[in-house]
Amino acid sequence: MEKSSNSNIDLIYDYTADLIKSQRDSITRLDTKLSTFLAFGGLTLRFALSLHSNSLIKSLESLPEMLCLIFKILSCGLALCCVIICGIGLTAKMRGITVDPKELMKDELFNRKEETNKGYIVSGWIKITDEYEMLGKEKGEDLNLAIIFIILSIVAVSINIITDAVFIEKA
Repeated sequence: MEKSSNSNIDLIYDYTADLIKSQRDSITRLDTKLSTFLAFGGLTLRFALSLHSNSLIKSLESLPEMLCLIFKILSCGLALCCVIICGIGLTAKMRGITVDPKELMKDELFNRKEETNKGYIVSGWIKITDEYEMLGKEKGEDLNLAIIFIILSIVAVSINIITDAVFIEKA
């Protein structure tokens, strides 16, 4: 019966350790994607700033010029939203409380049975898995929102370019 108890705690310990590693890897991948969209949002913002538009409302002589200005502002605003959301998604968030190894080295814990200490460690990890799951969900939502904003920004940039090419006379 004692052997069964040890193998159960070993199974739980190994499973929880693997789960935490998997969740950390998932969060790292989300951070990489957020970083990519942060850079892409910055490039889109830079590109949107160079789009055609008359900067003074008074000098807008036609509807196409007004549309170019509106879509330039819209594309810049949407790209900026993408950048802000990615920045928020990438901010450091301290998650999870682990058992301090120094605490495990204290005589009262050090001299306990291995399965007791593994159980103690796993009990600390349980909260970490919940927090990592929530953090992954938050970062995933941030990434999805950033993707929507960057797509809308690119659409606004495209409409500006088309409007400029088709409707605005070149001198």
